[in-house]
Amino acid sequence: MLAQVSELADQRVQDAFRCTNNCQRVDESGDSANSLFPQPSLSLDEVQAVLSAQSEGGTSPLRVTCADVPQLACITDSASLPLSQLVSMQEQDGTLSRVFYYVQRRKRPTKRERAREPGGVKNLLKHWAKLSIKDGLLFRSKRDNKMNVTLHQFVVPSALKQQVLTGLHDSAGHQGQARTLSLARQRFFWIGMERDVINHVRKCFRCIVGKTPEPHGRAPLESIQTSEPMELVCIDFWTAEQTDKKCVDVLVVTDHFSKMAHAFPCKNQSAKQVARRLWSDFFCVYGFPKRIHSDQGANFESSLMKELLTLSGVQKSHTTPYHPMGNGITERFNRTLGNMIRALPPQSKARW
Repeated sequence: MLAQVSELADQRVQDAFRCTNNCQRVDESGDSANSLFPQPSLSLDEVQAVLSAQSEGGTSPLRVTCADVPQLACITDSASLPLSQLVSMQEQDGTLSRVFYYVQRRKRPTKRERAREPGGVKNLLKHWAKLSIKDGLLFRSKRDNKMNVTLHQFVVPSALKQQVLTGLHDSAGHQGQARTLSLARQRFFWIGMERDVINHVRKCFRCIVGKTPEPHGRAPLESIQTSEPMELVCIDFWTAEQTDKKCVDVLVVTDHFSKMAHAFPCKNQSAKQVARRLWSDFFCVYGFPKRIHSDQGANFESSLMKELLTLSGVQKSHTTPYHPMGNGITERFNRTLGNMIRALPPQSKARW
């Protein structure tokens, strides 16, 4: 124990965390635990004398907190907290004092007693089977299956929460949310601890200044929104099979708002075929849409298509290269149409 106390006084806070882990992890197997953590040969008076001597020499404030409650060794930037002060802080906490009363009498509160208690007491009493009193302090037991040990979490009063959060994060190298939360779960417990730890790390000024990545240069992608029919019409080519195992090119025209789709067979995928089908089979039947949307295929971006749309007063937009999700309405209908046609018998595919 003398070696551990001197080590805590001289080493970094990360070493203090590792030491406190070893202090509180107790193997339930018996002999193996004794071999890993030998029993101290010093009396309590001798240990207190050593701690007092280091206190006079101006050592780290870990001197009393680690000796009394190993879980509190992470609070290195605050005044040392003797055991009596920790007991007093739990007694002065309105929620913990009530839970401490029920645990101390070793009798689970009745339904009538629970109904009279506030919400904080009720939430903490849900952990009744894991609560215990040790050296006048309230602890919660937690089984670590990975390490095959039982951790004793100090139930933190409200007045000590901010001090604990500062010690876990600010004094431990400003670790991220996951690591800070892992350190907290090994030592402490209170209702809403995960939320408080995440908020503390998220609002840490030094982390915001030093760790926030620079924003990306490109703007975020957004889904296409339409509010009425014929506001946006999406077009795309799709290849289907005929009865003689030949392929036929199909121009798929879909209204983005109503999802009404048309499939027009074409001789090929040339710009002339696209212009002819759009004019004769769509524009002359349903009217002119406000905008035509397609990929950047040469047939859709040709000068013939630009001239047709300009004369018709129709705007033109296109997707980004190699990004078919930008025309997802038509792409999804192509897959649906392909599944329907493949399920038809051969004689039904003769007429287009």
